[in-house]
Amino acid sequence: MANIFQKIGSAFGQYGMDNRVAADDFVGLPKDQRRAMQMQGLQNFANQMNLIGAQQSGNPQRLALAQQNIATAENEKAEQEQLNRFNSMVKGTEFETIANALGDKQAMALYGQMLANTLTAKPKERRIVKGGDGLNYYADTGERVLPEVVTNSEASKRTTIKGADGFNYFVDTGERVLPGVVTSPETEDRKIIFANEDKLRDEHQKLSGTFINVKNAYGRILSNAKEQTAASDLSLIFNYMKMLDPGSVVREGEFANAQNSAGVPDQIKAQYNRIISGERLAENTRKDFIQTAQDLYATQLASQNYLDQNYKNLATSYGLDPGKVVLDFGSPIAKQEFKYNLSIMSDDDLAALDENQYTEEQIKEINKEIDKRLN
Repeated sequence: MANIFQKIGSAFGQYGMDNRVAADDFVGLPKDQRRAMQMQGLQNFANQMNLIGAQQSGNPQRLALAQQNIATAENEKAEQEQLNRFNSMVKGTEFETIANALGDKQAMALYGQMLANTLTAKPKERRIVKGGDGLNYYADTGERVLPEVVTNSEASKRTTIKGADGFNYFVDTGERVLPGVVTSPETEDRKIIFANEDKLRDEHQKLSGTFINVKNAYGRILSNAKEQTAASDLSLIFNYMKMLDPGSVVREGEFANAQNSAGVPDQIKAQYNRIISGERLAENTRKDFIQTAQDLYATQLASQNYLDQNYKNLATSYGLDPGKVVLDFGSPIAKQEFKYNLSIMSDDDLAALDENQYTEEQIKEINKEIDKRLN
């Protein structure tokens, strides 16, 4: 039975981890595995302490860096879980020897490429001729060509019954009988690929949750950035608080306190509560909030790009389409941010822009901003 020191080691060894095990079970793990878990647990604990310190400091840059460290740790954790699943999958197979020789990451990439080659390998083409009845037949066997199906010798052994619609059905499953055919292996492979892409996409979307919340709050800030009303000031600080603490439950127009916005620095909560009471933001203060919001979003976007690239590489290594796994959650905000940056440019800076450096869509936005100022 685990003593008090071993229980403490178990607690630190599993800090911030899913599927925690009892202290007695933890003690029974191999020493190197316990050591690795303890190091990871201590790192998780340090990251959380750093985040709390950053929240209490009221320094947005320090808070953004602490959030980035946690996001990076989560990405590394997801990558390690993928490697663990891979090792479990190949354990006891011939490929385990290859994995031991190459290392986990190289072996997983090689396995994924081998799987991709298997799934994309094209069968040898057979010569097809058209019969007198107008249907196509294989020249080598005389069998009729039925797209996406292959012959099934087992189907003839099952009991069938004719339905009221005149078609035959298997008695054991109720499936309609297509004489001598079953679904093509190629079709089954596509189903497997789709299922794997769907699972990986769900994982990526779940890990992107914090970024999506921060991006949405940032988008609302940009929408009100040019307004100078009491309502826009309230919306600006409220959504800035949401960027700092996406999990806060404070509602817009509701006074912020330690319970509903624990992750927001006290001076920001105080500023927000003064706005609710009728105070207005000074112009310089408003600009500072918007600029800091841009910096926070840029930091979160960098972490998201790292996560996106990891899952693109993972999809490629398993022979999947990265475009169907990794969704671009940041794209919608890019156009909005570009329009805002144009709106705060001086006339001289706007006129000096080189259209060769921008896309056709961006050039349209530049011209719209110029026309707006001329009119």
